[in-house]
Amino acid sequence: MRALLSHSLHRLIRLLALIALCGCVSGSAAQLPQPIGQLSDYGAVLDRHGRERILELIEDAHARLGVEVFILASWENPFPDTKTFAVAIFDAWGLGARDSAILAVFVKTNGVWDHAVRGSSTRPDRSPAPKIEAEIAQLVSHRRIEEAMLALFAGLSRFLDPVADPTESSGSRRLPIGWIVLIVLLTATALIWAIHRRVCPSCGRILRKEPTARDASRQQRDRVYYCRACGFRRR
Repeated sequence: MRALLSHSLHRLIRLLALIALCGCVSGSAAQLPQPIGQLSDYGAVLDRHGRERILELIEDAHARLGVEVFILASWENPFPDTKTFAVAIFDAWGLGARDSAILAVFVKTNGVWDHAVRGSSTRPDRSPAPKIEAEIAQLVSHRRIEEAMLALFAGLSRFLDPVADPTESSGSRRLPIGWIVLIVLLTATALIWAIHRRVCPSCGRILRKEPTARDASRQQRDRVYYCRACGFRRR
């Protein structure tokens, strides 16, 4: 009888321990924040203009690079470190099932910001997530979270589409060096021509225009340039 009770007691203890463990796991899962679209700013690090800018960059990354970017900023982390938190969020939000998704998590714990970047891809070896995570580490350590978010998109553009930068407008992109040289040469030529035509070679003053009689053969007025100071004239 005692053996039977002892055996039943052991089973009861194991069952209670299992229930407690399941409760802890479900409790941790319940504490995970739910996505608010692709930008979940639970940490309130962005103002209205910042949110609009980040959302525009998210749309641009999807349209131009084919990448779905998800960002979470939070002041709560139920896990011992940010990387474990990011893995849990990545799985809970179902991002692993997507062909190309990037999750950036920014967490403030005890007044200190930390971050993690995780990505899914058909080619995991080519995912830019680890490199971007390292690049924005200094910004996060200095609490410049909005700048770190912008740097995230700059890194995506650099790794996935090196010819463009989403944080720059198309009109501000750099010209090839050949075009720059050509523009400089044309500008210098135009300047030299203008000086030759409009500057007096004798005294250096600006030449003035003086219309003459109409030339019947060309049906237009010839222009005579003259200098008021020294009297120099040229056509």
